[in-house]
Amino acid sequence: MTAAMNGQEFREAFLRSVLLEFSQPPRTFNDDALRGFKASNNLGPHELMFVEDHSERIANLYNALSDQQSKQTLAFFYLNRALGGLHSHGPHITADFLALTESIVNYTSGKGRRLFQHQWLHRPIFIEEYDMSIADQRIKLDTHDISALEIFLLEEYTYRGATTIEAKPGDTIIDAGACWGDTALYLAAKSLPDGHVYAFELSEGNIGVLNANLAKNPDLAPHITVVQRPLSGKSGDDMWFIDAGAASRIASQDNGGTKLQSLSIDDFVKQEGIKRVDFMKFDIEGAERHALDGAEETIRTHKPTLAISVYHLPDDPFVIAEKIFAMSNDYRFSMKGVCKNYGETILFCQSASRMT
Repeated sequence: MTAAMNGQEFREAFLRSVLLEFSQPPRTFNDDALRGFKASNNLGPHELMFVEDHSERIANLYNALSDQQSKQTLAFFYLNRALGGLHSHGPHITADFLALTESIVNYTSGKGRRLFQHQWLHRPIFIEEYDMSIADQRIKLDTHDISALEIFLLEEYTYRGATTIEAKPGDTIIDAGACWGDTALYLAAKSLPDGHVYAFELSEGNIGVLNANLAKNPDLAPHITVVQRPLSGKSGDDMWFIDAGAASRIASQDNGGTKLQSLSIDDFVKQEGIKRVDFMKFDIEGAERHALDGAEETIRTHKPTLAISVYHLPDDPFVIAEKIFAMSNDYRFSMKGVCKNYGETILFCQSASRMT
């Protein structure tokens, strides 16, 4: 898939790719195994029909992406959903990529793993201390090996392609879904000397690890403010929160979790008297589109660069791109996947006014 195409052309090219990939022997590597899940080895009929039903909208996003690297990412994103980790091969899988992923073991402090456990988790998660560096800043933090790899070595929230898209010195940043503080520390380091990160996180367990990580990094901690409120399309709605560590989630109906009241980014920016918003990152387990609804005024006014997780729901890539373009049609789009199977896929949205 290279040139611009309509929905029918995308669908036909996609099906050719499916048949070609599925005819190959199973792959010997996949991120599913690293994450503790069984890798899929079968065609997914629902995923195939999804592309069939939405090929026009997927093709529109494909045509809007800024470079060939991003277009390949989108095509592989849907190919992987249809074929699973054993029958899809990302264009980013190179010897250098594999060597980098394997090198993460060299960044541990040697203090050993410890169990991170919550009542809602179906399997144990282990974290340990890593010693990372970014933007000439040394960062020590407790986290999972996959998170350390994706955020610091693969730089999940920086795009390097036809252009570089990243947080910059002096930026005011919103980190929606801060978890253990990995991304907050990464973004704070990138925004030094006078930037600031507002880190939104709900889970008490996550915040405990986050605060401990801030204490390990006294030079960066003053540049990070933790906000324990659920983001949504408007403020004041009742929401229920399931505390499941890195996969914590919220719902608009009682799901047995903790009852909280929602907050919109627009209201937060006004309440805090924030004069500028330069960069916003979203990874909130499928609630990204709702949080974006509550950030429309901020996006229209400040034109922040956006880095949005678009892998939780199958229509996330094109629904979220359409939403951003409707808010401000000067945004340009790029896409990046950082796992071997693109389990973490980020849509970067950059206003023409911020392109240099």
